[in-house]
Amino acid sequence: MTIVKVTRKYQITIPESVRQMAGLRVGDKVLVEYDERDAVIKIRVLRPVKRTRFKLGRKLTAEEIERAIEEGLSGCVDLRR
Repeated sequence: MTIVKVTRKYQITIPESVRQMAGLRVGDKVLVEYDERDAVIKIRVLRPVKRTRFKLGRKLTAEEIERAIEEGLSGCVDLRR
C-alpha cells in the first residue's frame, strides 16, 4: 500500500509497483469510478479489443455477422456497476 498526494489540479501519480501489477502502459485508458457503498475510488484499465475485419466486396454469412456483433458487445463497458 502506498500513499500518494493529490495535486492542486486533482492529479495523482500511480506508483510503479501498482502500474506493473496492472500492466499499465503509456497511452492506456482507465475508467475511474466512485463506489459509494464501499467509499472507495476504483480504477479499471480499459484494454482495446481486437476487431474482426472483413474484406469489402464479398457477402457475409449470418454466422460472421453474429460473431462480429458478439465481439463488439463483449468490448462494451458497463458503466452502471
